[in-house]
Amino acid sequence: MSSKLRILVADDHAFLREALVVMIREEGDMEVVAQAGDGEAAVARAHELRPDVAIVDLTMPSGGIRTLKRIRSECPETRLLVLTMHDDPALLRSVLRAGGHGYVTKSAASRELIQAIRLVAAGRQYINVLFDQESTAARDLDPAVPEPAPPELSARELQVLVAVARGYTSKEIADELQISPAAVDSYRLRLSRKIGARGRVDLVDYALRLGLLRSRDSDDA
Repeated sequence: MSSKLRILVADDHAFLREALVVMIREEGDMEVVAQAGDGEAAVARAHELRPDVAIVDLTMPSGGIRTLKRIRSECPETRLLVLTMHDDPALLRSVLRAGGHGYVTKSAASRELIQAIRLVAAGRQYINVLFDQESTAARDLDPAVPEPAPPELSARELQVLVAVARGYTSKEIADELQISPAAVDSYRLRLSRKIGARGRVDLVDYALRLGLLRSRDSDDA
């Protein structure tokens, strides 16, 4: 039995899809088991082959969000990684609420997509977006959710908020901040209570609305 990660690539642009397939096949620990050009085919292939990771484009026929929801419902063991041209915070929230585990823009480097596949397959969440305070404020965010007021969060709580929203584990955050995992969990619980967050999606939403999520590449620049 193959120990390679089994990948489904779903994108309606054949040229891009083939490029992704070639790139993935160059990795010794991955194999592309299926391709799809629309949402219906993606769901069918996922149901048939049960891949480890499905890479899904948001704008293909049959709808990317609808495709995510169906694969999540019918193939819960398959991890979902969105690859899209849209750096829209509202779309990111929709992806997370549809059950997506990763969000990478098509402008990301190929090495980052490969990293995202491995992390998502390992049970992690991966977000690569570029939002700043001005562009986030200009988006049509959920009008039912009031704009957050940031002053009540301490510097440490903001650090934990960003790290959690980016998908890091409590242990990884603890190692980075040189505190204990229990302290990380305590900060997370405290800030969740302060902002009324019921889960990680709400924490991501809050970080987006504060303009705290930036691309990993820009962080390294």
